[in-house]
Amino acid sequence: MPLPGLSNLKLPSFPPLPGPHPVGSLDIEVASALLTDEELPRDDKFDDKFDDKFPKTIHFRAYYPASLEGAEGMAQRPVRWLPEPHQRQYLSGYGRFVGLGGWVSEVVSHLPKFLHYISIPALEAAPLLPAKEREESLPILIFSHGLGGTRNAYSTICTSLASHGILVLAPEHRDGSAPITFMRETLADPDLYTPPSSSANSISEGKEGSNTYQGSTSTKHHGKIPGKRYWSNPFAQAGKKSSVAYTAYPHELSEEISAGRNTQLEIRCFELDLLFRFLQKLHSGSINSIPREAIHVGPNHESDDFAVLSQFTSRLADLDKPGKVIFCGHSFGAATTVQFTKSVFYADHKTPEEYRPLYTPTNPVLKRQITPATPTILLDLWCLPLLGPRTRWLFEQPLPAWHSPTGPSAILTIMSDQFFIWKEGMRAVWRVLSPRPGAKSAEITPFGEKHPQWFYVKGSRHLSQSDFGVLFPGQVGGTGGADGEKRTMALNVSAVREFLTDRGILPAASTTPETANPETAATVEGLAAAVTTLNLDNTSLLKPGEGAPAEWIALRGGEWIQGDAEEEAKAADKAMGRRESVHEYVEDKEGDGGEIRATRSGVQVEGEEAIEEEGEGGSKL
Repeated sequence: MPLPGLSNLKLPSFPPLPGPHPVGSLDIEVASALLTDEELPRDDKFDDKFDDKFPKTIHFRAYYPASLEGAEGMAQRPVRWLPEPHQRQYLSGYGRFVGLGGWVSEVVSHLPKFLHYISIPALEAAPLLPAKEREESLPILIFSHGLGGTRNAYSTICTSLASHGILVLAPEHRDGSAPITFMRETLADPDLYTPPSSSANSISEGKEGSNTYQGSTSTKHHGKIPGKRYWSNPFAQAGKKSSVAYTAYPHELSEEISAGRNTQLEIRCFELDLLFRFLQKLHSGSINSIPREAIHVGPNHESDDFAVLSQFTSRLADLDKPGKVIFCGHSFGAATTVQFTKSVFYADHKTPEEYRPLYTPTNPVLKRQITPATPTILLDLWCLPLLGPRTRWLFEQPLPAWHSPTGPSAILTIMSDQFFIWKEGMRAVWRVLSPRPGAKSAEITPFGEKHPQWFYVKGSRHLSQSDFGVLFPGQVGGTGGADGEKRTMALNVSAVREFLTDRGILPAASTTPETANPETAATVEGLAAAVTTLNLDNTSLLKPGEGAPAEWIALRGGEWIQGDAEEEAKAADKAMGRRESVHEYVEDKEGDGGEIRATRSGVQVEGEEAIEEEGEGGSKL
């Protein structure tokens, strides 16, 4: 049905789902207090500045394989790409993110309202695919977004994987990396509530003042005790929200900026920890004992949406199977994935006395989960947040996969062409993927027979792995236009699927859509009735040979590095952060590979077009 007044405009849209299942989705925000009984982690050095840095709620979108049975009428509840109910504010936030300025962004956010109607190819709160139609346990993938990302901004890859049977959780980080994000307020200080004087004030009876809820026998006092700090009351204040705006840090290393990036990594790891705990409660069924006021499901807090959560009970057995949960991220999200998995894996290892970890896991199930077999997917890894002094020791430890006798087969890394030509950044990625990230430059050698699965897509841009590539190909600027962006996404999705199939997480390829009766299919506008595959003619991308797509390039480590040993050593040292400067890549105009110059981020180099170092800034590409 055409939108009023928009019949002459072409609304950006997503490619068809590649898998055999339609996709359901839930938007979930839950009070952090109900996911942990531990004290709020703090950094004593920055208490004054970051006293309330850890978010009182976590917010994420779940994408999952759905059933069309019982989905009648759900076409009237589309999942909007700009997160509801704050679509205008997110649009304004994106304007500020790309440098339009506050008042300009605010004006622009009122104009292209047709963008509010962009819909993700998923059904809000659709029934979960019944267990009888697949193995009892759903594969689980946790996806961390990059700068400027949201819980919806990578929906192409998330829905594509969900259509193959995976539960994908995409948190929206409250660390200042999203264009803007909103958080429901919770009662945090003694003057906001009266400590309980009797059991009559328990949350289970719908009154404020206690942390007691059904299934719990304890009541916590929330006044501050000298030397300790406790979580806020999990009861959210109805209708009250706070916002977290984008924080623009220069792309360089300094004490102040490293502290800021460290705080972002702390928050991100903290959120992933709580998300894992939420999944545990979901699997065990204890989620049903949490008061409804402490969990917000769906843009309108519909009771039917909340009921869908119970369908995941006993379906997430992979949580208890070491090395089964998949961790994935793009750019800063890939750096988060590295930081988080290493933090968990090396938590009980001997560390230098001066080392202060950003995050220390305490959940024994999570600590058992991260093993050398843990599937780790890194999309356009951006290493700068990992190179500060406080993260140095962990950076110099190899990824968990290198502790496997079979080598790093559990790692898949896919780069864009834009990051591939940024050689200094690639050297840092090379270190992350190597068995000896902390080795001196002269001691780093090509991976040899045991090498990670490492590729890049020729002609692609940094944002090609996000939704921006398929929705706004002209603005992203890949060499192939709209078709090229869709093909780039197809290559990424197909490679990830092949990687998970090789690891026994997904079954062999199948592109047969779910069979549904005609009335149901028509009701949901044929969402699953006309599935067009993104898979590429069963061509292996991880073992490319004859017939492999020309733009899909395999990397083995080292063969792309040019220059003599002395220059290579200097560049590698800079990539390790041993010099506090920032570097931009000057785009290759003559076909000679370009050059790297030490500059301030965002400075235009005379006679050449400079690419911003990280390249996540929309029009700054």
